Amino acid sequence: MQVKYPIMGLSYARGLFAICGGGGSLKSGIKNTVTDPTGFSKEMTADTGLELASGVAFSHDGQLLAVSVSAGCWVYAVDVARKTLTLLLKFRSDFHEDESSQSCARFVGNSTILTGGEDGVVRVWKLSRDPSKLEKSVGSAKALQVEDRDPHDKVVTDEQPTLGDCVIDGANVVTLTREYRGHSKRIRDIDVDLSHRNLVATSAEDQSCHLWRLTEVTPICKFSKDDALDIASQRLPTKPVLGPRKHLFRCVRFANSGRRLYTVLTPARGDSVLIKWKPETIAQENEEQWSWVVEEAAIAGDKPVASLCVNQDDRFVCTAAVTGEIKVFLASTLQQYKKTSTEQHTFAITGMSFAPPADKQAPVFHVVSGGADKNLLRHDVPLEGGIVKSGMEIVLSGVKSAVGATVGLGLNLWMAATLLFILLLFIHAKTAMLLDGPLTGFNDLASLSLDSSDGLVTIAALLGSTVITWLFVAHSSVTNRFFWNALLCLLSGIVAFLVAISAELQVNWQTGDASVDELLAKAITVKSSSSDVTTTPIPGTAVVLQYLPPKQGCSVSSTSTMKLDSIGFSYSDDSQVENEERDICGAIDTMENVVCFSSGNTEDKTMMDKAKAVMRTQRTRDDKAIVTCTAWLWGNQGHIISNNHCFSSQEMVDAAKFEFDVQTTSCNEDGTFATCPVGKTLDGKANVKFIKSDANLDYSVLQITNDAASYVTTYGYLQIRSTAPTKEEHIYIPQQPKGGAKKIAKTDNDADTNAATVLNLAYSVAVEGVTYNHLLAYSADTEEGSSGSPVISRKDNAVVGLHRIGECDNAATPSDQLANTLKSIISGNDGIKTA
Repeated sequence: MQVKYPIMGLSYARGLFAICGGGGSLKSGIKNTVTDPTGFSKEMTADTGLELASGVAFSHDGQLLAVSVSAGCWVYAVDVARKTLTLLLKFRSDFHEDESSQSCARFVGNSTILTGGEDGVVRVWKLSRDPSKLEKSVGSAKALQVEDRDPHDKVVTDEQPTLGDCVIDGANVVTLTREYRGHSKRIRDIDVDLSHRNLVATSAEDQSCHLWRLTEVTPICKFSKDDALDIASQRLPTKPVLGPRKHLFRCVRFANSGRRLYTVLTPARGDSVLIKWKPETIAQENEEQWSWVVEEAAIAGDKPVASLCVNQDDRFVCTAAVTGEIKVFLASTLQQYKKTSTEQHTFAITGMSFAPPADKQAPVFHVVSGGADKNLLRHDVPLEGGIVKSGMEIVLSGVKSAVGATVGLGLNLWMAATLLFILLLFIHAKTAMLLDGPLTGFNDLASLSLDSSDGLVTIAALLGSTVITWLFVAHSSVTNRFFWNALLCLLSGIVAFLVAISAELQVNWQTGDASVDELLAKAITVKSSSSDVTTTPIPGTAVVLQYLPPKQGCSVSSTSTMKLDSIGFSYSDDSQVENEERDICGAIDTMENVVCFSSGNTEDKTMMDKAKAVMRTQRTRDDKAIVTCTAWLWGNQGHIISNNHCFSSQEMVDAAKFEFDVQTTSCNEDGTFATCPVGKTLDGKANVKFIKSDANLDYSVLQITNDAASYVTTYGYLQIRSTAPTKEEHIYIPQQPKGGAKKIAKTDNDADTNAATVLNLAYSVAVEGVTYNHLLAYSADTEEGSSGSPVISRKDNAVVGLHRIGECDNAATPSDQLANTLKSIISGNDGIKTA
């Protein structure tokens, strides 16, 4: 599609494409506009007058547009139903002293806008409606107002803005909330992690690229162009750069998962390099920095690259050069990928975005590009088979496929033959068929004796082994088939052995060869020099011996006997099990099932009621190990408290289950992790949000995002005391020890008579070389899996500590430290109890 003006910017959201551009002056005769074409048919247009619209960005919901116009940002409301673009307000966003202009803008959600321009400052703006009385009384800040002017006149900067300055236009208001001043020259690109909407990546003409958090505006990672170019020169067939490296981080884009970042390093001349970065650790462990390293690199072209985009499912990455050349890469490896285009750009591409096809079943993905040649073009990317390969790679791939197919066919035949052997063996041993040998059925089929029972059962065995083999093959690779064949061979050996030693399952195949038949009859015996019979080793815990006289070959006396002469034993090396390390203080575990407290006094019943808010958490790590912890509902907003070493990132929360009422039905029942009933399970993914954690205080705070009120109503919640407990204050600890049934520890002696108390208010303990101070100490019993349990005062049933270390004395983070921290993070929660 060709439009009437050079395209200067392009953005996509929810099926809509927004483009902007124009001639930039009256003499060109080209209008300066921002348009929104759907399906490449113009739906709506807004005229920016004599001002050039140089960039455009959609909000995440597609209802707002931020347009870069000269030194300002113009915000429009998009009404698809009415096909209108309504200007809400405009404000100045760049304050360079000589050549002020906004170069880029990016939305975070639909109420936060990030802008960058010539002055090298990234500014964060809050967009809202209905200005307050104070804002109305103060009015629009002079520094932010966009005055009408001749577009040929130089933009003058009379004053700089200050944080809190705002612009009001009717019911709309935009406020300057933060500034990131980590760059020294013009901002080239801005991108925001769509997954968590907190990480920001920015690049500038000072050859810098920074990663920072939206809430902190201090860099946590400064990407090194020199390190990236060194690694690229080692991995790619490109000549090393001699002399000063004048590469710029021209473009930055996050993967939609937020766990990868793509950048383009572009020189004035020479190869542009696409770099894929990944975090060195899964989550940020140091508050001041978070290192990212190069994962993959690819040559994006031999000309400067000006556009970069990542498709919605993180499968493809696309780059566009100023010459109009477009390249698509497979995101996982950065291998070049095919695309098809009906037309090509003849001039610089100024904007580009992936878009899913209208037909969800279509085997392609679309890339839409806009350029200064006035063309808006669509390019198709096949979902399968698009990797661009060299001639040698094609040959090697063909050889590999042929070898794999041959090996796979051999493994499939071997698997089918092994299964057929097992089936025929069982059929012979359990029925009166195939008495003359395993090939009897095949002989009958060869002679066309289709009414033979041996032939019919052989056909059934063939079909069974074929179907089972096909099911295995259809869901496994060639490599995995080695494992399945080995497993089936082992299984066939075990089956043959069981058939041979079982009195009920006897093998009587007659091959016609006397020596072979004798071998089959004595398959598991070895004749010693003294004519005694000795069995080979038999695994298991018991052996049943039965004497079966021979059916033929010798006469049997009625007085024949068999004497068991001797028995030998052997034990495996792993038969000894080490006791699990425990945090039980004393010789006896004095924790009791929570249900035991239902028949106690009023205080016991109160403990049981408070324990309803305590839950078990379990998550499966990458190594398939299951990790269990204890957590509890805090306050009336559905917040969850546990330890930092249990949850330190959203990924850990997404992999977890939060289980309520994990408890036994009777007092003396032993409820283990595997056997204890679960009342209700809440999947962490899409239902629980990670908010904050701290390794020093060892806490993590999460929040239920889906129907939190019902959980608070059903299970209640706990409150944290705003002050520290007193020494010798009586306490109790509801917990999920070892991931099993919920229990309560309320005493701290083996006789179960002394109330558990706070022993020390300034306890210090070293864990893995790190010393933690100012902890609570107590000797109430806990175990692995109790991490994150609330330490509750028996005086007012308020939480006075967060259990974190089992060392006897056991230790917890005191309530005053926990309360002060949570109050600075969470507002409106009634989970803090004033002493």
